[in-house]
Amino acid sequence: MSCNMRCKHCGSSCTDPLPDELSTEETARLLVENHIATVAISIDGTREVHDAIRKADSFERIGARLRF
Repeated sequence: MSCNMRCKHCGSSCTDPLPDELSTEETARLLVENHIATVAISIDGTREVHDAIRKADSFERIGARLRF
């Protein structure tokens, strides 16, 4: 699993996607094709708390990408 967040609570230090890892677009397509309607998004508190745990500006980036 590739993740560039470097969260304080996570031991993962991945930086590049694996050769066979799905892209965001491929993942979204599979979710739709398989009628998966629920996806969990982690928000760890206020903007300040979330960004301190995750990565600077990640709170804002999550909000900008969510559709209601």
